[in-house]
Amino acid sequence: MKGFAGWFGEGSGDVAIRDQLRGIGGAVGSAAASGRAAVGSRIGAGRARVASGDWVRATLDALPAPNAPTFLAWEFSLGALVCRHPKVPAITARPLRLLDGLGAVRFGPETVGFDGEDIPWEKVVRLTTHDAFESMTTAALDTEVDRIRDVLPPLPGRKWAVTKVVEGLLTVVLASLEQADDRRIDRVPVACEITYRGLLGRERTLRASLFATALLARQTAVAESLVATARAHGVEVVEAVPAGGADEAAAAERTRALRARTDTIATKLRAQREQAEAVAAGGEEEPDEPRAAREIGDTSPDDAGAAAATGSATGAGAGTGSGSAAGAGTGAGSAAGAGTGTGPVAGAARPSDSASAVVTPAGADPRPGTPPPHGPSYPAHPSDATDPTDPFAC
Repeated sequence: MKGFAGWFGEGSGDVAIRDQLRGIGGAVGSAAASGRAAVGSRIGAGRARVASGDWVRATLDALPAPNAPTFLAWEFSLGALVCRHPKVPAITARPLRLLDGLGAVRFGPETVGFDGEDIPWEKVVRLTTHDAFESMTTAALDTEVDRIRDVLPPLPGRKWAVTKVVEGLLTVVLASLEQADDRRIDRVPVACEITYRGLLGRERTLRASLFATALLARQTAVAESLVATARAHGVEVVEAVPAGGADEAAAAERTRALRARTDTIATKLRAQREQAEAVAAGGEEEPDEPRAAREIGDTSPDDAGAAAATGSATGAGAGTGSGSAAGAGTGAGSAAGAGTGTGPVAGAARPSDSASAVVTPAGADPRPGTPPPHGPSYPAHPSDATDPTDPFAC
């Protein structure tokens, strides 16, 4: 499995981005046992990191809620979500429907199913509810990213489409985290498992994908309608047996890891979009490291130490010493004159070392998400050679 790192390409600067995002993920994970007020304040920053997911949220908010129980067929899928993007032409709707096998919820008066499989109600034995975030793991997210890239056919604009599909998936996962209301976000039961009679009457199980699970966790009216429709057909709805040894610390860590992973991929998506916009505007700017550092944010103590070890420090309050001087400031954003120096030459802070300066980690990529000089690490694709100024180009 290539994972998202292999798809986007990963350089030394990605390590700094990941370290910076771990703080956001940890803050959200520590709030896993609290209500919406606590959660919302911690994932507001994460919402801004999704490249341009407002179109996803607008689509989800506009989805009609089915009756409970429903007597009309209701369905929504990952492919249908991407087809709602304002820049997706109607001609691409059919190829994008291939994504229904990666994420779809469909139920009505005759059948029920997930991810392209439909099961007649008369064959359904029971629906089982699971805690949504037991299924929403970092491993599942990596797997879905790989599957999305593999399933789309080699058409012009394929890379753009893959980017939007992943963006849609991430936004739905993020939105499901925000939809916690007053419930614990690691204990949101959704009916995401169907047990039915297959050939020769043997029981078989169909488990919803990451997208379908996140959709049901976010669209609570849809989840309630699914359960009510099942009961109207005489289908039993049961709760899953909790996994042995599960505790609050493990649940918080699982949520923290998922939060960090969605933030990391979303940052890469945002960098790709900004790069494409710069090309369309008339050419890419020459990369400069201070700008990259400002986009990443405050650097970690280890990064500041790395900058001091190279013999120079550009951070706020940096000492005047050079060569063996290690007069690094206490951190980006500190006031001028707050620097402290150690070593043979302990330089005092200069007034010119203003608070707007930042420490650029040694060896960092000029811009987050920029592929290495020798080219992207993911396999080349014929659609990657299309006109970059075309909004559907790769």
